[in-house]
Amino acid sequence: MISAKATDRKVKVGGPAGIFLTVIMLQSMIACEPETTIFVNMDNEMPPSFALSGPWWAVDFEIVEVPSKDKLREGKDSFVDTNPIWKISATPHGGRVKDWPRITYGVIPDGFVQTIPTQGGPPNLVEGKVYAAEALDTSGPQGISYFEIRNGKPVTIPPQNVVK
Repeated sequence: MISAKATDRKVKVGGPAGIFLTVIMLQSMIACEPETTIFVNMDNEMPPSFALSGPWWAVDFEIVEVPSKDKLREGKDSFVDTNPIWKISATPHGGRVKDWPRITYGVIPDGFVQTIPTQGGPPNLVEGKVYAAEALDTSGPQGISYFEIRNGKPVTIPPQNVVK
């Protein structure tokens, strides 16, 4: 018969070994976080085209007319509730944006359906108005590029020039 004696041996984790183990655990936890960035890049042709990149998934792509800075200052901190002027959805359930085709305003790529407007094409983009091109996953916008039309061409606008 084999018997073993239990001991009340305590293992002390501290000092350099404890710090090392803590750092390793934190690094592994950070490394497991998914990268959710989506980049939206626009060309300067009319109508504008958008290339999406990054490792994350998206379901929809939309163009939203951004309210003026004055309207944003009146208490509305964002334009998230603003209705898009054009929206397309990847069928059936979206996909990684790195696999999406280049999206041209008003053109519905293969594998997508237009949801806004429900009939016909989107309205013309107007000189001087500010727009946001947004890639959305199921929780909302994940990649945004702001732009306006100047001298008949789309021009990218830095976010700090759009929102407060």
